[in-house]
Amino acid sequence: MSSTIQGAKQTGANSGIDFSMAARPCFWLFGDSITQYCSKLEYTGWGLLLVDAYTSEYRCADIVNRGLSGYNSRWGLMVLPKLLRQHAGEPPALVTIFFGANDCVIPEARQHVPLPEYKKNLQAMATVIRDAWPDAVVVFITPPPVDVDKWDQAKGHLTKGQRSLENAGAYAEATVEAAAAAGCASLDLFSRIKAFEGGDPSAQGASRGEGWGTAWKDCLIDGLHLAEVGNRILFLALQELVGELVPKLGATDLPIHLPHHSDIPEACPGPYLLASHSDQA
Repeated sequence: MSSTIQGAKQTGANSGIDFSMAARPCFWLFGDSITQYCSKLEYTGWGLLLVDAYTSEYRCADIVNRGLSGYNSRWGLMVLPKLLRQHAGEPPALVTIFFGANDCVIPEARQHVPLPEYKKNLQAMATVIRDAWPDAVVVFITPPPVDVDKWDQAKGHLTKGQRSLENAGAYAEATVEAAAAAGCASLDLFSRIKAFEGGDPSAQGASRGEGWGTAWKDCLIDGLHLAEVGNRILFLALQELVGELVPKLGATDLPIHLPHHSDIPEACPGPYLLASHSDQA
């Protein structure tokens, strides 16, 4: 059985499905709790949606979650070189940098990072990542808006007065500016969520519908972290951005990892699976 070889990508003779014997590309998600929690099943996290699209549905890429709950950009920058060394053997194709939600608390709070330092930290992260992984596409994601009343209620008023919508907006704007200064792409989640007026965000021309909420505050489960609709908004926006920046990294554009089962010869699968493509391993 033969295949049409297109560089690392090949086409199964029976299935017509493109595949690759090379290692799967990797998407590396770096940030605070909104990244760490993106793998949560309870709220169908945006990382879980990426896994569903890229690993479960098409087996074409791996999703690595390196979210650090409670971290700000200062602490994230400090540990970033260690994380890169631990992942040195598998350079990612895409990296998301998603901080700001903790940095933007008031100066008296322990997680606060001043706005000028925050921007410098993000740019420094981009430099460190590009030095280690020069081919990776780097995307900055802005912090979301914050529903102060819901957050204070969720925390039992222990953090009352530490967060504000105005501060979150300022750090979101700074994220976009830092991305531009670093030559990186940015995803303005703050504006995306603020623009939400209800309905299923994945449906074209979605009307207000049951289960998805009717206002931007419904995108946040506790006033800060993403509810299911907020996660879906982020996932769809990231998919859209990837399609614009690097269409070849779309879930339906990447070749699947290893041949489709229908292309494996029944009589003698070994040479096809192990020998004929060894140069692509």
